[in-house]
Amino acid sequence: MKQVSVVLALVLALVLSFVVVLPSAAAEDTAIITLTPEQMETYRFQLKPSKVTVKDLSVGQQAILSSKRRVAKDLIQRQLGIVKMSGTKDDLRALQQLVDRKVLRNSQVEEWQSMGVLFGDILAREFSLKWVSYEDERGVNKALRYRKSDNFIFPVTLFSKRVKFDEEIDMRELYATLESQIREFIALENRFKQPNS
Repeated sequence: MKQVSVVLALVLALVLSFVVVLPSAAAEDTAIITLTPEQMETYRFQLKPSKVTVKDLSVGQQAILSSKRRVAKDLIQRQLGIVKMSGTKDDLRALQQLVDRKVLRNSQVEEWQSMGVLFGDILAREFSLKWVSYEDERGVNKALRYRKSDNFIFPVTLFSKRVKFDEEIDMRELYATLESQIREFIALENRFKQPNS
């Protein structure tokens, strides 16, 4: 009976402790320490701050967006017979028709991203957003930004990521969700805006 209680005590000690792997001076070496639940509550993990660079689109990035717009508009013209897009949320209907008619395969990433650019143009026009270049540790992306705030939307990959994971695409629902978020950060921005600025 005594051996059983010793074994149970050891198992309990293992269960109640946590293992944390800490980097050491050498990249391939790691130090393993064991923390109690109480120590875990106050442990500070080392997090590297993410460095983000935001700037105006380069000429090349502007050309890429223009090219994607042409691809999407050509697709809409060929498949739906719509010659001119308004650039407003009325265009959501045409984008949804492409989705509903299953015009694109999931593997057509460039075309899905082209639709994301048109969707982004709608958001930009409706909410006075601006296309910018957004760079972080994951790479450079084209994003929409409200004024000089730190609020960004990444519409280019909005659809291509969804189809990759076989998610449904409802243009009006996505628009409504983003509209709500945009209105929130515009309101927050305006609340902290200083008079006469």
